[in-house]
Amino acid sequence: MDLERRAGRFAGSIVSFLDREDQFPYYTDMIHDYKYDLQNYPANTPTEVINDCTLKLSRALVHSKEKKDVKEGIFKLTNAYDGVLGVLTPLQERDMLYLLAVGYYQEGDYQKSLCHLDKCLE
Repeated sequence: MDLERRAGRFAGSIVSFLDREDQFPYYTDMIHDYKYDLQNYPANTPTEVINDCTLKLSRALVHSKEKKDVKEGIFKLTNAYDGVLGVLTPLQERDMLYLLAVGYYQEGDYQKSLCHLDKCLE
């Protein structure tokens, strides 16, 4: 009887955990907010701040469930990695490689994902 009660509580806690959607970030809201921030930064905003916001936007894009958002995130990250953002800190470069790996994984391009993970771990 005691074992049955424990199993019931355990199963109930798993179901309640999986049922709670409020634990997951609202990527559409985050995407909207970061795009708004990037568009409304003053011209004299430091590059570090813009790079950080771009990486946060890219993170939200590649983690989105929408395929078009994932593609946009990969596009932004690829352009940023090719020098659009200017000088990146080593941490930002590592984050960018990781996010590219996540984006390619979301798209199903596992070879590119693994390649970016390898670069990230170097």
